[in-house]
Amino acid sequence: MKTWCIVVGGLVGIVLTLLPRIAPEHEHLVPSPAGVGLAWTFHCTTACSSSLGGALGWWAEKRYPKWSEEFTFPVASGWIAGESLMGVALVVWENGPELLRKLLGG
Repeated sequence: MKTWCIVVGGLVGIVLTLLPRIAPEHEHLVPSPAGVGLAWTFHCTTACSSSLGGALGWWAEKRYPKWSEEFTFPVASGWIAGESLMGVALVVWENGPELLRKLLGG
């Protein structure tokens, strides 16, 4: 089953990469191959948050173009970095004592 999943995922990635070159007039309708691939590796809550962030970024770009040009990328980067650091902190918080005991040989 894993092999078939890899084959199908690879073919989908190839097709999504080639579609904009085959039909450039419909390029705006083709989803990002990287985005589709990442969507299968994240939890639903992360995908929903990313979709909401994308929608808010699009809205901000339409409503406040100057502000959006300056702040959308830094805000999104900070959000992603903060979420990642908090995930690591939570793992350490939950498993820290056990990991420390194993590390110290106790």
